[in-house]
Amino acid sequence: MLKKITIFLLLIFIFLTIIYSFFYASFNLDIEVLKPVSDGLRPLTTKNFTFRRVFNLNQPGDAKSDYYSSKQFTKLKVEVYSSSHGNFYGTSQKTIGEGVEGVLNKPEGISIKEMRLEKVPNIVSDDFIDNLTNDIPKYSNNTAVMKIYLLSTYEPHPTLTGLTAGAYGFVIFKNSIEESSEDVSIRERLEKNTILHEVGHLLGVKHIEKDRCVMDKIVDVPGRGRINLIPTEYCFYDLQAIQDANI
Repeated sequence: MLKKITIFLLLIFIFLTIIYSFFYASFNLDIEVLKPVSDGLRPLTTKNFTFRRVFNLNQPGDAKSDYYSSKQFTKLKVEVYSSSHGNFYGTSQKTIGEGVEGVLNKPEGISIKEMRLEKVPNIVSDDFIDNLTNDIPKYSNNTAVMKIYLLSTYEPHPTLTGLTAGAYGFVIFKNSIEESSEDVSIRERLEKNTILHEVGHLLGVKHIEKDRCVMDKIVDVPGRGRINLIPTEYCFYDLQAIQDANI
């Protein structure tokens, strides 16, 4: 009898392992035949934090419900990791604390915790960023967590000012922002634009082809007297895209 129970439990274990492996591969591996499974089930699975942790769902937009909605998490803690390459401008901290133009719906407040990174190189690679951002953050009670890393220059694209890093955070390339202009007001606007843009990606929005919108793929740094050409507020199309991504 004991032998039969052992065999039965072993078969159940094997069956569950196969099921888990199938869904893990569907969500995390680039296998064309499994893509319909990921496309169909990922939007449902990512709404649950436990499922995201079990299946290691850590792509931009996977945690959008944690940030956009207050149903599960009514507070947000933003961990800002500065480095020797710079800190946020005051306007950027204000933007985050006020909910990034209202798209982060947290009725019990948004707190900012300042952290420090040591030994950040002058040029950072994808591997360096992956090592920083690979872990899923630990939430507490009703508080979601977002991480922002202030690094130097992105090796594959030295003029890039920001990059979404997984589902729970993004990178600001401070050297690229500082080298974009001698005008501090332009640098401030560019940093705020980058924050809004990367938060848009965390909320599940892809690039939109609309001039003067934050989620446009390219932002040109203007010449003297034209700093208002860097958008620092979500346009109608940005907000519509955010809303559509979070239905």
